[in-house]
Amino acid sequence: GLGSPGEEEGFLAVNRHTDAGLLTVLRQKASEPNSLQVYMSEDLARSLPDSDAVPGRWVTVSPVEGAFTINVGDMMQVLSNDRYRAPLHRVLAHRERHRYSAPFFFNPPYAVDCTPMPSLGQPVYSVVNWGEFRRRRFEGDFADQGEEVQISQYRAAPVQR
Repeated sequence: GLGSPGEEEGFLAVNRHTDAGLLTVLRQKASEPNSLQVYMSEDLARSLPDSDAVPGRWVTVSPVEGAFTINVGDMMQVLSNDRYRAPLHRVLAHRERHRYSAPFFFNPPYAVDCTPMPSLGQPVYSVVNWGEFRRRRFEGDFADQGEEVQISQYRAAPVQR
């Protein structure tokens, strides 16, 4: 499931989340602890990446020397009409060794309204204003400031035929 002994003991450096923007480019060193984990659901067709409801397991992402790790974010999920899904991931802390990573977040301008590309069929998302979404996600990062918004809250109502 989503929990693990490391999580229960409080050894998370970054709690489980999806990246909010378009793409995240991550530089990690292969010589440092492998701390990035991605949640792999048992039923990819049923799962939403921000959902706790689908059984699965955490898989460690081992860095490759000289390579980048690329994560799809929530806005790419919207633009691609779910063709690409933002992975649920977390970062474990290591008790004895430091880990350094350098993420680059590629995000749209704050005023942009993100919608699924028309060529990808019936939209599965309503319009998402990036600035509003980012603000609400940021506010949710602090428990006393608000609820953390998830991209699934922007799913469009199914079309009645």
